Amino acid sequence: MGQEVIDSTATTHSCPVKITRTNEDAADTALTNNVEYDVSSTPYITGISPRWGSVEGGTEVTFSG
Repeated sequence: MGQEVIDSTATTHSCPVKITRTNEDAADTALTNNVEYDVSSTPYITGISPRWGSVEGGTEVTFSG
């Protein structure tokens, strides 16, 4: 599990993958293929409604995108 922060407006990006093991006797492994990210294939939220709900809870929330 990990993350990479990319400061770019590009719609695609290629990320190298490295697997780090917690066992001190095992070597880290770098995969030969990069992970390809394409913003057009990634879902994202365009709206949430309602914006406010009751402090008592129970408000049904709708996510759109």
